[in-house]
Amino acid sequence: MSWLQNTPPRDKLRYLAGAFVLLALLAYSLGIKKTINSYRTYSSNTIALEQAQTAPEQIRKYRTQLAKLDNNLNRVQYDRELLFEQVNTFCTNNRLTLTKFAPEHRQEQNDYIVITNPIEVQGNFTDMVRLAYHLEYSQRLGHMASVDFRLVNDRRLKKKYLSGQLYLKNIVGKE
Repeated sequence: MSWLQNTPPRDKLRYLAGAFVLLALLAYSLGIKKTINSYRTYSSNTIALEQAQTAPEQIRKYRTQLAKLDNNLNRVQYDRELLFEQVNTFCTNNRLTLTKFAPEHRQEQNDYIVITNPIEVQGNFTDMVRLAYHLEYSQRLGHMASVDFRLVNDRRLKKKYLSGQLYLKNIVGKE
């Protein structure tokens, strides 16, 4: 240890700091790191246990919701002519012009058929929003899948007008 007695105090402090850093790294890698990982594992296991305890209740809740949805789907009566009548009546009463009532698109999935009805109208923005609300919430004729508003420039008439494309979806059970 004679080399330590002959080293200047500044170098002794550097060696001491280096030894302290090595000791801290060794303590972290051997003890503290394992403790932190164990705490994280404990926390995630505690959360999983709480979720597992409420799982039967959640399963019952989801099963009743699925049963209600299945009953609702089997009771839906889709009537395209009623839809056309409602849209046409609303448009005449609210200064909208029904420009297109395109053919429906049908897509079969498992035990259900998804029917999409594209409807195109022209007129005021608020009246178009009222039409969407009227069809979906007031009359319950389907669900609005999409509404697209566009400002169209008619070069022939040199006029701009607002056009709205509404997509109304219905889900019905296969018969």
